[in-house]
Amino acid sequence: NFCIWCIDKRFDLLVTSYLNSLSNRNDFYLGSTAGSSLCLGYKCYCKNICNKCYNSQSCNPCNSDMKILKESIIKNIDISLSLDDIKTIYMLNHQDCGAIKAYLECSSYPQTFGENNQKDIEVNTQLLLFSEKYIKCKYPNIKPRLGLIDINGTVANYVNKTWSIVYTGSGTDPLG
Repeated sequence: NFCIWCIDKRFDLLVTSYLNSLSNRNDFYLGSTAGSSLCLGYKCYCKNICNKCYNSQSCNPCNSDMKILKESIIKNIDISLSLDDIKTIYMLNHQDCGAIKAYLECSSYPQTFGENNQKDIEVNTQLLLFSEKYIKCKYPNIKPRLGLIDINGTVANYVNKTWSIVYTGSGTDPLG
């Protein structure tokens, strides 16, 4: 298994705690990149959701930063595949993502933590779904898995068009 998660230091311990709760925790290769699955779903998000600001650095399907991040995470997946039989790629996005704020300004993603959690979930869902399509095409024998973690460490998985909580974190922040 391979888990893609973000570089945001607020989530390191939260993600580690969640992965440690899984019976197969030691079966995960970890790939960390700014925005988690953002780089995998970015191009499709810009073309299919936004499609209005191609000339800006923000939400430009040809953004060179996103290309570099995507190449890096794909290289890490490929290396992991050369070492082991990877059956699942788990993409775990998080609440209040700075990379999404910076690269998808036009998405109406909340700029202030906790200001609109529903919009936060909506943008993350779309990115994860576009990322899932990319992973299915690039790695047809690997099952993608979609997740979202909040500031409290609570994790929900997206299955059959529904978010379901699969782990309750120990945090108590009411903005989570």
